[in-house]
Amino acid sequence: MPCVRDFIVIEDGQTVRVYGVGDIPAGTLVVGRHGARRLRIEGPALVKPPANELTEAQWHEWLARLDAAGYLAELEPFWSEPIASAESPARTVAEVFDELLRHAH
Repeated sequence: MPCVRDFIVIEDGQTVRVYGVGDIPAGTLVVGRHGARRLRIEGPALVKPPANELTEAQWHEWLARLDAAGYLAELEPFWSEPIASAESPARTVAEVFDELLRHAH
């Protein structure tokens, strides 16, 4: 049975931050509907990113190493609803990750 692990990925144009469930710094805000994505990794063993903050080159290098080692890495939209609206203020990453966990299969 393959091991599956989900991460939240936040890109800001210069760096790529990759957090597991317990790794999200308190108070981290994500701005914009496309500010975060979910990375699901399936493979023979659990993995973790080489660091929580990667350069674009390191990010692509890590994904290539996972692929070469036989892991399946799927990058998906993170949000199931708008991040913020007039009725609903912006949410922290922890609040959104809780939503992800509620909708996990």
